[in-house]
Amino acid sequence: MADHIMGHAEYYERTVLNAVLGTQRGTQPGEMLYMYPMGSGVSKAGIPDAPQGHHWSDPEHHFWCCQGSGVEAFARIADSVFWLHNPAPEDPGSPPFSGDGSAAAPYHLFVLQYISSELEASEIGCKVRWQAEHVGSALAGDPLRAQLYIAPTRAHPGAAGAERKLVVWVRMPRWAASAELEVAPHDAGTRVRREIFGTPSAGKLVPLQMHIGGRGSAEHVEGEPELVATIALTPQIMYEQVKDVRAEFRSLQAVLYGPLVLAGLTYGERVLRDSHSHIVPVPASARDELVTLELQPQQMRDGAVAAQEGCLVSAWENVWTVHADRTRSWVKYASASCLAKAKEHELSVDLARLPKRGDGEGPDYVLDERASAAACTQGGCLSDGSSPFLSGRLVLMHNGTRGRVMMAARPSRIQGLRIGGSDAANAATWRMTSRPLAEYHPGRAQRPHRSEILGPEVTPNPSNNGNARLPVVLEAFDRPGYVLTAEHGSGRLTLTRLRQGSPGEEGLGYSDTPATQWWHVRNEDGASLSFESTALPGHWLTLQSSLQRRESGATADGSMDHSPDEDEAQSGGMIHRDAVASQQWTVGFQQRASGRNDDLPHHQGEPARFNTENEGTLAEYAKSSFWAIGSDDQEHIDGRNHFLLMPLNEMVDEHYTVYFCKLQMLDAVPDFCGP
Repeated sequence: MADHIMGHAEYYERTVLNAVLGTQRGTQPGEMLYMYPMGSGVSKAGIPDAPQGHHWSDPEHHFWCCQGSGVEAFARIADSVFWLHNPAPEDPGSPPFSGDGSAAAPYHLFVLQYISSELEASEIGCKVRWQAEHVGSALAGDPLRAQLYIAPTRAHPGAAGAERKLVVWVRMPRWAASAELEVAPHDAGTRVRREIFGTPSAGKLVPLQMHIGGRGSAEHVEGEPELVATIALTPQIMYEQVKDVRAEFRSLQAVLYGPLVLAGLTYGERVLRDSHSHIVPVPASARDELVTLELQPQQMRDGAVAAQEGCLVSAWENVWTVHADRTRSWVKYASASCLAKAKEHELSVDLARLPKRGDGEGPDYVLDERASAAACTQGGCLSDGSSPFLSGRLVLMHNGTRGRVMMAARPSRIQGLRIGGSDAANAATWRMTSRPLAEYHPGRAQRPHRSEILGPEVTPNPSNNGNARLPVVLEAFDRPGYVLTAEHGSGRLTLTRLRQGSPGEEGLGYSDTPATQWWHVRNEDGASLSFESTALPGHWLTLQSSLQRRESGATADGSMDHSPDEDEAQSGGMIHRDAVASQQWTVGFQQRASGRNDDLPHHQGEPARFNTENEGTLAEYAKSSFWAIGSDDQEHIDGRNHFLLMPLNEMVDEHYTVYFCKLQMLDAVPDFCGP
């Protein structure tokens, strides 16, 4: 019987955590899932050509039959926390004691789910309070704690002063790497005497014998429940093979933290080399290092936002650009990709109410081929028809491991349990740290120590003004191990894998060619930071105007007459959904201009001044977050080899992968394992 109860309880637990939680879009009412995407590089917000129901529902236009049962599922989360077994089923009203006060066969109470709940058990004459942390509510790697409280109640169906016996069976889950149960001590004045039978261990139902009441006085049958037992569980990382009997798919395995399914933030990359990849908890210190680097150029702060920072909409089978002053122009020569961007958001305003630029005549209203190409570099409008740049605030955002780092419109926040929830928010979040993800020997079989993962401690260095500073790297939140890198000469900013340097090298002990490490300098305003290269003193991250270059180089399809990297950066071709790159401003790397003007916060060639405190970071780690760390050899074979894993039920609009290809180092990568 115990095995059946354990199996049912664990199935219920996994279903609640993974198939119920996470089916509503944050705290947005009316946005729910019908089909739960479980593939590679998928998203709950949908992917191109996704079938009906494979994305969030729309609160105004969808009402699928499953939405009713989906809402009901949330109302039943507390179901089956407790099961109660009556020892005398032929007489359901039989109390757990005889009429003369002597003990009869005890009731059996099963505590099966780690969900906080209370039970008023009138048939036993007691109140049970269960305070429990579920997997995902505590920091990764920390033990989960639960406490059991019991008190007699005045309204029990037996003789006054009768003692009731109750056997409480506590489920110690199979997924626990360690499981401990400690019975609280009791004295002569306690109202609930208790003792444990057997040795607590994972995968067992542990019985606790309770003797409730039995003293006959009011003070012993009333009051708050008292602590009778404390449980501590440490979940472990496990792999589970996809449910497919075909041998070729044996490598597809999901990563679980206890019963919780983890998903990796990827656009389809999903190779983990067995024995060369380690999954470790994101340390608490990393959570305090997250920043969003935001700035507001002087021209935008003064309200002089360039018309080129408009946005695209689709109406009347044509593409229109809505300018910052809320006038509109017809994009006469719009490409197919331009039309796709214009259709990203359905407008909640009537476009016809927006005035035509130039009174509906001339080249300002009907855009020629060149002007259409420039307009098509813009992003889609928000639902209210406004430009994402209307606030005038820009954030530093990467564009993947092969793209450029650029300035982009600050993405909107999704209201949910954690900050973040979108590819754009993740890409605009950085870990500013002096302890980046370090290399380790690829042949090492055991899990590396946390200090090895995070890299060496760094000795502070004095700056020119006498303040102690640490060199830092800017590590991409959603791509651990990949850092902001500046190429000397071209000034191009990209993401690259941080390489460990030779012993005795200055800075963090990592190779700094091209520039990957920075002195972060707090400016005289006390609120903004600037970044100077440690390898090339006098070279800074700078804000540059790209308007002139764009106007001279735009082509008919909205790309640029520059290198492919520049095309991607300047065309607004962001890989992240809802990310819109600025066409007027870009971030670069250059030597500080001579004869600087301190009155201009963002003079050409002047260090960019980033604010990190306006509204806080755009994304944060879920409590149960992990780094999947590969080796250099894996990167050489497979490309990307580090991943951020977070609970599937906390994914919102991000792209993610559930099933990874778990391969040996020399195994060929199957076609279905590619991005």
